[in-house]
Amino acid sequence: VLGPNGVGKTAMALARGRYLHSAKTLACYLSGLPSERDIRYALAQRLLDFTARHPTMLRGLDRHQLLLLARLLTDALDTQFVLATLSNVPLEKLDYVEQVENKNERSKRTRILRSQLQLFQDTILALPKDNSFPSDDEWMGALAHCTRALRFDPPVRVVIDADDQQCLEWLNRVIVPRVALWKANGIIAIIFAPHSISPSLLNSWNWLGY
Repeated sequence: VLGPNGVGKTAMALARGRYLHSAKTLACYLSGLPSERDIRYALAQRLLDFTARHPTMLRGLDRHQLLLLARLLTDALDTQFVLATLSNVPLEKLDYVEQVENKNERSKRTRILRSQLQLFQDTILALPKDNSFPSDDEWMGALAHCTRALRFDPPVRVVIDADDQQCLEWLNRVIVPRVALWKANGIIAIIFAPHSISPSLLNSWNWLGY
């Protein structure tokens, strides 16, 4: 999406990448010219946030899927940060608990959530020290598998507000080589770029001029 400064690109990017994120859609927002590692970090952070807010979804994962999710998060994020986030979930304030009024039922649901989160934490702690993915391609493939298992509506959206003079070089180096693979894995990149980039250079990417 191309447009000069001041026309609302950032507001639109925030709406697509930050506020679209929900229990049905996994989306992230980045600004500047993020690296592949930055993109993985943002997606993993969103996935961790979803897991902390909807731990009941963990019940739908089999052992392999739970292990893959653990590897996915700890490869992109610090393991202790992931564990601390899961340990500090305010269970009593989650919708699954708050939607019932009966005190005993609320207590029962809280125990269920605590059990699911503890099982996931134990899975993370049991990971071997070197559990990283060999490549970004494999990480993105694992993300696609996990989002399907967690029943997100595809596609995953990576929204980037790339207003910078080096934008074109970054697009050719970081984004263009990955577009086909991302699309195959249900991951769509939406780039908000400076108007100074010639649309003729982007024709082969099937982008929309703003």
